[in-house]
Amino acid sequence: MTSEEHTAETGTYRWMAPEVIRHESYSSKADVWSFAVVIWQLITREEPFSKLSQIEAAGMVALEQARPPFPKGTPKDVCLLIERCWKENPNDRMASDAICIALAKMERTLDASDNLWLQEPYGHPVYDLSKSKVVCRPKPTTSGSENKSAPITRNRSFMKMFARKGSGGK
Repeated sequence: MTSEEHTAETGTYRWMAPEVIRHESYSSKADVWSFAVVIWQLITREEPFSKLSQIEAAGMVALEQARPPFPKGTPKDVCLLIERCWKENPNDRMASDAICIALAKMERTLDASDNLWLQEPYGHPVYDLSKSKVVCRPKPTTSGSENKSAPITRNRSFMKMFARKGSGGK
């Protein structure tokens, strides 16, 4: 493990990178993940996965590669930036300096209507709307072998993720 990798869990599940939730080694790329969620939250003015418990939200992110949905009208460049920051593989996420460059470019290239959209004081909620979600990427598929009707909290591997290492709990 390098001096830049960490293993202790810290943070709040809704903003936590998948590798941190799974108690894997992680680097500053976990912060890039959290940055993406904060940007998403600034756009929507909502908590990610607000209809789920913290544990359910964490399980969806860590095991099913779920991401919060983008509101209708999200500028394409904003979607792309966020998506490049919350990629599943930390090595595929943007570096901090690349994020700064992308934000500076975006500031110069977004048109007036996109800027107005981003400045909406009440945000663009996605969870309080009936069915007007827009996702900028397809949902990941899973193999058909697991029982999709079983509640996620009953999944043993899911619950093991939340047991503290060395706590003696099963």
